[in-house]
Amino acid sequence: MTRVTRKFPVFRRTGDGTHLYRIEGMDRFTELQRIGKRWVVHEIAAEAYPEKVRIMEMIDGDQGRYLPLSEGEWEVVFRTLGLR
Repeated sequence: MTRVTRKFPVFRRTGDGTHLYRIEGMDRFTELQRIGKRWVVHEIAAEAYPEKVRIMEMIDGDQGRYLPLSEGEWEVVFRTLGLR
């Protein structure tokens, strides 16, 4: 059995740009969700199987639902939240 090694973090976004994701591992990710003019931060620890499948789908793109995002684009939004 071959095990695939991934380099983390992996960055993704939705097509409309209202959700940005930093995937830290196969079991956790941080989501920035734009609601109106503000951003909300969600830190997710995947414990249940459906959550782990969601992470795999985000990494794989889920047929265009999740698009690549650069670390720089993530940082621009993340810094505006003053969380560093």
